[in-house]
Amino acid sequence: MSRRWIGAVIVCVLLAGCGGPATDGDGTDDATTATTSAERVVAPPPGNATAESAPNGTETVGAETNVTTANATAANATTREQVATYDKNVDYELRVSNAGPTARTVAVRVVAANDSTVAFEVSLDLSANESAERDFDFPAPGTYEVSVEVGDARATEEWEVAARDPEDALSVHVSEDGEVYLGYVTI
Repeated sequence: MSRRWIGAVIVCVLLAGCGGPATDGDGTDDATTATTSAERVVAPPPGNATAESAPNGTETVGAETNVTTANATAANATTREQVATYDKNVDYELRVSNAGPTARTVAVRVVAANDSTVAFEVSLDLSANESAERDFDFPAPGTYEVSVEVGDARATEEWEVAARDPEDALSVHVSEDGEVYLGYVTI
């Protein structure tokens, strides 16, 4: 019975974690001790960028990780507007585009607002989904009236020009339905 008793005690001690003299009697071997740490980091509350160590742990690099994460999150939350940029020396002041399957004739006329002097006039025959560009110089800086005709559709708008070679280009778009849209593109 004593052998069984001694065997039971040895099995119980081994199961309890005491590895004997090969593990310094603490139930773990050195390789495990080197990679296992008693450190425990508690996650910071929302809005706080520093982590706190648990009462039994030691300071860790968790605070740096949380600061980095907070900064990355803040950077992702910022919105960036995309602004189109164009070369200043494009070789046109007028761009006309025709959308859809229908060929159209687009008439563009640019007239000085104060004396009705025609600065530029063109009639373009555009096939389906075609666009065209035209270059012209204004006789003088000032206010001009732009009128565009496509079939029965007509659009008119003023164009303020500060120099003979303006910094804006006129963009005329004809939709599939024949609607005329005028806009200006900074060049």
